[in-house]
Amino acid sequence: MCKGLPFLFVSADHDVAMNRFSRLSKKRDNDKLRAEAVEDVYTSRKKQHQTMMHYFCSLNTLQYKKKTALLEPLLGYMQAQVHAHARHPVRLHNHHSPW
Repeated sequence: MCKGLPFLFVSADHDVAMNRFSRLSKKRDNDKLRAEAVEDVYTSRKKQHQTMMHYFCSLNTLQYKKKTALLEPLLGYMQAQVHAHARHPVRLHNHHSPW
């Protein structure tokens, strides 16, 4: 399933709700129809916002995974090098050398 598909459904619901709200007569004020239309617009915007937040959270998670996928092996290699040099230090000055 395409990840952008839920957003398309929510966006379509929002378009339907906005269309219904915009078609209300400005002259005849039917409070019940207006309240239902306002509630539909509110609900569709809330769903759209929630869907966008889930989408951004998924993007952030993906970005974090990409970053850690690169850094974790590098940090592991660096840690192995540090431990290897701590166990077997390289002697730069050899006091037994005749020179």
